[in-house]
Amino acid sequence: VSEHYFDPGLNIVYGVSESGKSLIVECIDFMFGGTPKKLLKPSLEVRAIGITLNVDGKEVRIYREIGKTQMIVSGEDDVEGIEYGTYTSEKGSAKTPGINKLWLHLMGIDDDVTIYQFKSRSKQSLTLRTFVHSFLLNVSRTGHENSILFNGNGYSSNIPVSTMTSLLYLATEKNFIPEDEPKKVDSDPIIKAKKSATERLY
Repeated sequence: VSEHYFDPGLNIVYGVSESGKSLIVECIDFMFGGTPKKLLKPSLEVRAIGITLNVDGKEVRIYREIGKTQMIVSGEDDVEGIEYGTYTSEKGSAKTPGINKLWLHLMGIDDDVTIYQFKSRSKQSLTLRTFVHSFLLNVSRTGHENSILFNGNGYSSNIPVSTMTSLLYLATEKNFIPEDEPKKVDSDPIIKAKKSATERLY
């Protein structure tokens, strides 16, 4: 069993190469609902990850086995807004909520927020993992000269639009969804003909 403790505010994990720094970051991301990579190595013999949170002076524990999407949330005392029981690392349902809902609640976001994708003119649910790399940095990121969002030539092309729109929501509490979204126009004449023929059939 290996344990690591973090203090409120900025935490920096440092050490020599191959000492497990990026593994700690992966463990945290795994508890955010991420998919394991290094944790799956048989040589590590990792069976499960647990994390204990201090929420208003009360302990909230999250437990997840490697290879499972199921996550168990428990605690000794009731915490307002948190239901103890089984969660999932996936989207979730009425029966089994997604762990994303719990993490966003701890950040003060209780509503189901939809963000707008300007580039594709589509909508997407706000999730923690769309912007997690803005505060959970691994060693490969810290070695880059460029910012996680901006480089000398403009915004980094490898930053997903969903990340930018998520950060916009967090900064402004607005999701910028237009009231009347423009309908997509099919420019391909073959697609137009197929749609027209289908409409005539029905």
